[in-house]
Amino acid sequence: MFKLTRSLVAPLLDEATNDHRSETRGDDDHVLDGEGVEELFNQARALEPKLPWGSISLGPILSHVNNFAAILAVFFGADPKVTALVWGSTRIIFSLASPKQGILSDVIDTLGEVGSSLPRFATYHQTLPVDKAFKSSLVAAYTEMTYFCARTIIIFRGRSRYPLLRRGWPQPGGDFQRIVKRLKCLSQDVDMQAQAARMRLEGERHTEVLSALKALGRSSKKEVLPCYCLPSSPNEKLIRRKDELKQVADALGPRGGDPQSRSLALYGMGGAGKTAIARQYASNSRGQYDAIFWISAVNMSCVNQDFLVVAKELGLVPGDRKDGDAVAVMSSVHLWLSETDCRWLLIFDNANDLEALACAWPRSGTGSILLTTRDFTASPRLAAAGLAVQPFDDATGGAAFLELLGQSGPSQENIDLAKQISHTLGGLPLALGQISGFVMEQNLPLKDFLPSYERDASTIHMKQMDSSDYRHTLSTVWRRSLDELTGRARTLHRLLAFFDPDRIAEEILTRNLVTAGVDDFNFLADGREFLGAKEVLLRAALIGRSKENSSLSVHRLVRATVIHGLTAQERQKYFNQAVCLLIAAFPCAWGNGVGYTFRSWDKCEMCFPHVQMIVAQAAKYKLRTDDKPLYRELLMRCSWYLYERERCHRALPLMSIVLQQISDRDLHTYARAADLLGLLQLDTNRPSEALSNFITGLHIRQVFPTTESGDLASSLNHVSLAFTELRDWGKAAEFQKKALDIRLATDSPLLGNSYSNMSSILLGMGKPDEAEEMLGRCPSLQASMNGESGPHTYNPRFSSDWVLLSKIRTQQGRPADALRLLNRAVKFYQKTYGARYKTCDALYQIATIRHQQGDSAGGISLLERCIGYLTRLPEPDAYLARAYFRLSTFYAGNDEEQETKWRNKAIGYRNKVISADGGIDPGADYSEDCFNALVPWMLW
Repeated sequence: MFKLTRSLVAPLLDEATNDHRSETRGDDDHVLDGEGVEELFNQARALEPKLPWGSISLGPILSHVNNFAAILAVFFGADPKVTALVWGSTRIIFSLASPKQGILSDVIDTLGEVGSSLPRFATYHQTLPVDKAFKSSLVAAYTEMTYFCARTIIIFRGRSRYPLLRRGWPQPGGDFQRIVKRLKCLSQDVDMQAQAARMRLEGERHTEVLSALKALGRSSKKEVLPCYCLPSSPNEKLIRRKDELKQVADALGPRGGDPQSRSLALYGMGGAGKTAIARQYASNSRGQYDAIFWISAVNMSCVNQDFLVVAKELGLVPGDRKDGDAVAVMSSVHLWLSETDCRWLLIFDNANDLEALACAWPRSGTGSILLTTRDFTASPRLAAAGLAVQPFDDATGGAAFLELLGQSGPSQENIDLAKQISHTLGGLPLALGQISGFVMEQNLPLKDFLPSYERDASTIHMKQMDSSDYRHTLSTVWRRSLDELTGRARTLHRLLAFFDPDRIAEEILTRNLVTAGVDDFNFLADGREFLGAKEVLLRAALIGRSKENSSLSVHRLVRATVIHGLTAQERQKYFNQAVCLLIAAFPCAWGNGVGYTFRSWDKCEMCFPHVQMIVAQAAKYKLRTDDKPLYRELLMRCSWYLYERERCHRALPLMSIVLQQISDRDLHTYARAADLLGLLQLDTNRPSEALSNFITGLHIRQVFPTTESGDLASSLNHVSLAFTELRDWGKAAEFQKKALDIRLATDSPLLGNSYSNMSSILLGMGKPDEAEEMLGRCPSLQASMNGESGPHTYNPRFSSDWVLLSKIRTQQGRPADALRLLNRAVKFYQKTYGARYKTCDALYQIATIRHQQGDSAGGISLLERCIGYLTRLPEPDAYLARAYFRLSTFYAGNDEEQETKWRNKAIGYRNKVISADGGIDPGADYSEDCFNALVPWMLW
C-alpha cells in the first residue's frame, strides 16, 4: 500500500501558503506572527473564561481546528508560522466576534466544514497515491482554508486597505457563507479524486469493473432504454413560450455524428418560467432522446439523491440501495453518460450555486445538458450557451392572462384590463398563473381585480392555487434569495425598492453622493464596493441591468416583497436616503427666474419617475422625511420641470404636498411655492385660484421685503398674468407696468418677459400695432420680429413669441405672415413638447386661418388631427369644446347635419366644463368668444 510521508505532504501546505502569498503580494504576512503551536494553544484556551458572548463552550469549537492544527504541525511537518496562521485567526475570531452581529455563527459553521473535511483528507494522505490532479485538488482546498484564516484577521481588524482578491469576499457577513459553499465544492472535488485514486490503486479490479460497466451499458441498453427520470407531468399550461421552446430545441436537439455535447442555460428571475420551459421541452422531446434525466439542483443533497435515482434506473446500483457513497454513484452515472452511444438529455433545475454544481457537471459525452438558474453567469461558466427568460410585455402578458382564464374572443374592455393587470404584475408568468387562479376561484370580474389587489396584495401573494404543482407562491419565490443577501448587497437592494422599478440610472445612486446621516450608504461612492454589491444582485436575478443606458431595474413584485418585509423604521431610513440621492441628482435651476432650459430636461426626466415613486410610498406607508426643507425643494424642482414640459396636472398634487408642509405662511418659502402653484393653475385654466395664490405671494413680499427686488417684480408679473387670463385688461396692465418699472431699474434679464406679457395685454385690448411695438422691445426676440430666425433662448417658455406675433399679424389682417409663423411654431412645439396643449393650440390657429383662406378641407383635417391629440391629454374638455365648435363653423352653410353634430358635441363638452368648475351657465350664448373663454388666453 502506497503511503504519503511527511516529506511528501509538507510541500502541499507550502504550496497552498505560497498561493495565498502570491495573490496577496505578501500583504498578509503580518498574520503569521507567533512563537509556535503550544504558545497559541495556551493563548486560545486562556480566552474561554473571558468570552463576552455567554455560555458557548470553547472546547467543541476548537476541536474543529485541532485536526487541522495537528496535521499541519505534526504529520505534515508544516512551518510553525503556518500553524500560527490557523490559531492566530481563531484567537481573533473569538475575541472580536461578539460586536459583529450574526458573524460568530457563520464562523462556527465554516470551522465545522473545515473540521469535517480534514479527517478525510488525513486518511487520503495516509492511504492513497497522489497524482497531479489529486494534488491540485488538495492544494486548492488547503489554499481556501488558508484564505479563510488570513482574511478573518483582516476583516476583524478592519483593515479596509487590503484588496478583496477572491470572488467570495465582498463583505464580512457573506465571506463565511461563501467560504462554506466553496469548501464544500472543493471537498467534493477532493473526494472524487480520492475515488479515482482508489480505483487506480485496485489495478486489475478497476479494469474489470470498468469493462463490466461498459458491457452493462451495451448489454442492457434494450432493457433500460428508453429511460425517463422526470417529475410528474405539469398541471400548468405553458403559454406564449413557443419562441423559447424553439430556441432550446435548436440549441440542444440531437445531431447525428456530432462528437461534442451541447449545453444551454436558461437564466432569469424567479417565477419567469424557466422550469416550466424545461419541463415542457422534456415532455415534448421523448421521441428525440433515449434517456432524459431530471436533477433537482436546489442543493447538493438533492443533486446526490437524484443521481442515485438515475443510477438505479440505469442498473448501475442495486434498486434497494437508499444511500451510500454519493461520489461513487455520481461517477458511475458520469461514466455511463460518457460511454453510451444513446441520445441523452440531462436537466439540472434551479441551480443557483454554480460552484457546487460544477462537481456534478458531466465533462464528457455526446448528449445534451439543460440548466435552469437565476445566475446569468451560468454561460459560459458551465453551459456553452445561454438564453435569458424574461417576463412578458404588457400585450403578451395580457393575452396570456386571458388564455389562462379560458376567455376566447374577449371584449376590448377585458383586453385592456388584462394589459393593465399584466403591467401591474410585471408580466411575470408565475404571477399571471397565480392571479388567474385567484380570479377564477373568486369568480371575480376583471374590472374588480385591481382595486381588490391594491387593498390585499400581500394576502393574495400568499395564496397557493390548488391546480398548481409549483412549490412557490409570490410571497415565497424570492424569499430565499432575499434572506441570503447581506451587507452592501442587501442595503443596495432595499434602497432600489424605493425608486421607480423600471429604469434607475446608476448615476443617481453614485454621483454626488449625499447620505441621510447613515454610514450604511457610503459604499455607493466607492466604485469597487458598489460594483460588488451590484454583481451579487445581478447573479441572484434580483435586479436587471440595461447595457444601453447603464440603468438598473427591479421587478415590481420583487420590489413590493422587499418593502413589505421592512420594518417601519427601516422604511423610513431608506426613504430618507432616496430623497437625499434625488435632490443631489435633480438639476437646481428652477428658482433663478429663467428655468431649467431644455438642455437639462433629460436629467430632470431621469429623476422624475423616482420622485413620483417616493411620493407614492410616503402616502402609502405614512413616511415622513427627516428634512422637510430638502423634501420640499425636491418637489418644487420637479414641479417646475413639469410646468415647463406642459405636464401641469402631474405637478399640482406635488405642490399641494409642499404647501401643506410649510407651517409659517409668512415665510418667503411659502411665497415661492404659492407662485409656482399659481403658474400651474394658470396653465390648467384656473385663473381665479391662481390669482389668489399670486396675491398671497405678493403680500408676503410687500410686508416682508428682501434685498431681492426680482422677487417682487415676479409677484407683480404673476398677478398681471392672472388678470390677463381673467380678461381684466386694465388691472393686468397696471400690475405689469409696476413689474416692468422694477425690471427696467435693475436691468433684469427678465425684461423681455415683461415686454412680451405687456404685448399680450395690448393685443387683448384690440391694439395690435401697439402690441407689435412693445414686442419689438424684447432684446432677445428682435431678430424674430420678421419670423426669419429661430428662438433666441433655450427656454421653450420664452420661445412662444412667434405665436404671439402671429396673433398680432392676424389682427393686422396679414394672415399669410401669421400662417408662416404658426407653421414654424408647430414644428418647434412638436419637437420640444410632443402632441401637447401648445401644439394643439397652434394647429387650431392654423386650421382657422386655412378655413378663412378658403381651404376648408385642409382646415377640417388639421382640426381632426388636433382633436385626436386632445383626447389623449388630461382634462381636455375645454379644448375639445372649442375645437368642436370651430369644426361646426367650418360646415356652416354647407352641411347642416355635420354642423349640428359638432355643435352639439361642443355644447356637451362646454356643459361638462361649467359643471366641473361650478361656473355660471352662459345659457344660449354659443358665440366664438364664449368658447374661446374656456381655454387660457396666453396658452402659447
